Amino acid sequence: EYPVKKLLQIGDVEGGDPIVHGSGLFEVDVNGLPVNLLTIHLKPNSGDIMAEGERYRSREIKYILAQTLKNPTYEHLTDWLVLGDFNADSRKDAAFHPYVDDGSRYLTHDYLSENTSLIDLMSARYPGTFMYTTASARRIDYVYMDEAAYGRVVDACVLTESWTAPTETGLSNFYKPSDHRPILIDLQY
Repeated sequence: EYPVKKLLQIGDVEGGDPIVHGSGLFEVDVNGLPVNLLTIHLKPNSGDIMAEGERYRSREIKYILAQTLKNPTYEHLTDWLVLGDFNADSRKDAAFHPYVDDGSRYLTHDYLSENTSLIDLMSARYPGTFMYTTASARRIDYVYMDEAAYGRVVDACVLTESWTAPTETGLSNFYKPSDHRPILIDLQY
């Protein structure tokens, strides 16, 4: 119903660390209005030291934004949704978890909030509320939006129905239907 056009695929970084899971910029035509989706899946912590994983994710997000939101080819676009698995905690959630910031804990989201005007949808819509998205009760899945897209939000929630509950399978770190709960957004165009 809504045509999707791939504008950019982001993967390996020439001469640097790769974007581990890749990223993509897509334009969705919603009744003649372009909506720009930037998909994110940053490097997970896979046995590495948390601080090193966070520094890596920080490099990934800087590179991804340099290729998209901060790139002259795309920076003029509006109706941005930057969404996905950031595998990183946000300073906005610090009151809800026991983590100690060692100077690197919030690098990824700090970079976003200090270098873009993007809005963290769930923390803006539900201030003072923690809505975790993973089996481990962390919020690492985010939807960031520019002001134009945020102004179109009718409703948003983390789906917590029984069919979205992460269920262990007996295999290490493998859950059904997923180890992440979906975020549902209703936008009015």
